[in-house]
Amino acid sequence: MVEEQYEKMKEILDVQNTELVNNTNVFETGNRLINTILNTKYAEAREKGITFRFVLGDLSKLQIEDRDCIVILTNILNNALEAAEQCPEDDRYLSIKAVIEEGQFIFACRNSYIYDGNPEINSKKEDVFLLVTDLQTSKKR
Repeated sequence: MVEEQYEKMKEILDVQNTELVNNTNVFETGNRLINTILNTKYAEAREKGITFRFVLGDLSKLQIEDRDCIVILTNILNNALEAAEQCPEDDRYLSIKAVIEEGQFIFACRNSYIYDGNPEINSKKEDVFLLVTDLQTSKKR
């Protein structure tokens, strides 16, 4: 009977821990959109066993179109997560810096990846130019 109670309690705690991890807002930058993007990608990184390091500044005064922000940051973070996921579990990391310095928004991202010996960056994705096209189109409006 004690064993059954232990197993039941463990199951309840596992569910609560999962809910807590998935609903925790780790990032508070002063910008709701960036908070949402970073918290979502942080949860994805944790699910994939990727260490997520960060340096963040106050982004409350950031002036960027929502569409541009979403396209740029999610593209960068998706690519970084995809590359890091291919690495051995002990070597997986994603490191970001999001700050405003001298009036400029800086978003830097580093991640683990498997180097194939080719110094050129080649994408295996068919939509590699979609980001540039979308941004150019949105700026003309």
